[in-house]
Amino acid sequence: MSLADNTPGTHGTAPYDGMRFVTTLTFKVPDGLAAPARPPVVTPKR
Repeated sequence: MSLADNTPGTHGTAPYDGMRFVTTLTFKVPDGLAAPARPPVVTPKR
């Protein structure tokens, strides 16, 4: 799930044009399905 907020603003003294928020949803299944492969861990772009 993701949300893009294109409202300009500042973070401290650094201005930005917009923000993007990303989250995940996890389900616990007791039996039957194998967990999906995890995506690679990456460093956020700044």
